[in-house]
Amino acid sequence: MTWLLCALSAFAAEPAPTPVVEVSPAAAFVPLPGFPSLLARDLRGLGLSWAVAVPSTAAFVLVARPVASNPRQLITLSFVGYAVSTIAANQLFAPTAPVLSIVPNEGGVTAVATIPLR
Repeated sequence: MTWLLCALSAFAAEPAPTPVVEVSPAAAFVPLPGFPSLLARDLRGLGLSWAVAVPSTAAFVLVARPVASNPRQLITLSFVGYAVSTIAANQLFAPTAPVLSIVPNEGGVTAVATIPLR
């Protein structure tokens, strides 16, 4: 009977924890949308980074087109818009991104940003 309890306890044991991939905070500054999420194998963060970086880059190019006086300025402004939107998306959706909590209180609400430490 003891062997049956041992066999059943093996199935009831907690599953093995998934390995945690440590991602450097500097990975968010690589100008590739979702690079820190890709390193951490976080598909949600990768998709959200692409979903934010691509349309915001396109919007920046459309806004920069009438402002630029020659093609060199348009290319430079487009690259700057791409870099800014990509790095912002990487910072926002990185696996170690700050968590924003909204807490109601008697006078309204309080927003609390929590940054996970290593």
